Amino acid sequence: QKLTPGRLANQWATIAMPAPLIKPQTVEELRAERDKVEKQMPCSVDILRRLCDASAIEYDEDRLLRRYEQLTWAIGD
Repeated sequence: QKLTPGRLANQWATIAMPAPLIKPQTVEELRAERDKVEKQMPCSVDILRRLCDASAIEYDEDRLLRRYEQLTWAIGD
């Protein structure tokens, strides 16, 4: 069989298919992760939001707050 650019692309796509980047999670799993993130926070979510608004938040606090808000959005709360 003649190797054409289209066939070569199809063969490459078959070889180079990556694994899924996102693992599906249930709402309960997402809530459990959000609770874990909240327990790692040095203060309440409201205080961290105020610090963020005032540009007075530390990197780790900001990371936790962003993850908390991402999980809240994904859950739909």
